Amino acid sequence: MPEMTPLPDLLAWSPERPYTARTTDWNTGCPNGYFAQFVPAGAALATPLPNGVEGVRCRLLTGDVPALAAESVSWEDTLLNVNAAILEAQGPTVNPVWWLVLGVIGLGIWERMQRKGS
Repeated sequence: MPEMTPLPDLLAWSPERPYTARTTDWNTGCPNGYFAQFVPAGAALATPLPNGVEGVRCRLLTGDVPALAAESVSWEDTLLNVNAAILEAQGPTVNPVWWLVLGVIGLGIWERMQRKGS
């Protein structure tokens, strides 16, 4: 079995390489499995933002929550990006109403088949 190369915890963020499947504007600068984290402008691998105080970098989705909380400058924005990345990783979900509609249709078909058989 081939050995898996571990992903780096941090990557540089770049607006020039958008990942169009991402749901937030900031996450488009990070590959799948990463989210945009807002940190001080001088933090490791951070791309400084125009305000001169903050920077943004890509952080692996799995990681140390206390470290994330301690490092992040814009906690609410970072949390929105984390949540979006988790939802993206889970893939599309089907609305529960559709399950109900499909279940009712399935029961109707099953009932008709039972009537024809008796």
